[in-house]
Amino acid sequence: MFDDDKKRRKGMSDEEMEKMMREMQKIIEDVFRSAIEGFENAFSQGFPLRTSEPEDYEDDEIQQKDIIEDEKKIYVTIAIPDVEEDEIDIRADGDILEIIAGDKVMVIELPSKVKKKFKKAYRNGILDIELEKRLF
Repeated sequence: MFDDDKKRRKGMSDEEMEKMMREMQKIIEDVFRSAIEGFENAFSQGFPLRTSEPEDYEDDEIQQKDIIEDEKKIYVTIAIPDVEEDEIDIRADGDILEIIAGDKVMVIELPSKVKKKFKKAYRNGILDIELEKRLF
């Protein structure tokens, strides 16, 4: 134990210190438990897909999508069936993500502002986008 720790503990009994440590441990466990449960729920349910043809969608109808965020990034997964990858154009500005896929335009409001640079992957009608949050 360091001298500073001894000085700080002088005003506190061992019993009070143990109580404080238990409370801190409980807070930390609750935070990690809720974070893990959130990730488990997001990934255990999978990503929903529509099976109808794109012509059945209304122009203003937003496709099935999932948005997951962590401290530094936002991940968007969206079903865009029957479109070639070269027909997809993506723009990110502030907290708005615009996806142009063929003749469809989707505008998605993101939970926070992002940088304009992003990564994308399109496979089997599923578009995955990884965006970096703008940290002020």
